[in-house]
Amino acid sequence: MGRLCDPATVIAAVMIAFLSGSGGAVAYDKQSGLAHLFNHTTCTQYAEDRRLPEGVGANSSDKLYIAGFLTAANVYVEGVNIDSTEGVLDNVMLWLDTYCRTNASSTLQGGLIELIRRRHSR
Repeated sequence: MGRLCDPATVIAAVMIAFLSGSGGAVAYDKQSGLAHLFNHTTCTQYAEDRRLPEGVGANSSDKLYIAGFLTAANVYVEGVNIDSTEGVLDNVMLWLDTYCRTNASSTLQGGLIELIRRRHSR
């Protein structure tokens, strides 16, 4: 039977992967000190996905991912209520198009976090 790694080893491995640029973004809550590390979609990849016909392949999965991300933010981030209905979701994706054009080295997740920060500060 295989040996399980202790939590410190797993955390160190994840941080090394993140810091080495192999992909990831961090959602950080200053109050609790908790952070969540997750894979990312680069803005370049997001722009390529958006050129696909609507509802096809990665274009469709990006839209579903964004809807889920916004739903989770509504549940877990106090003071955030971003409607994820179809019309609003299309507007969010247009906002992300602009975000990714002006922040080409960022990620889709970075854009979503920025959108939430802007909405949360209202």
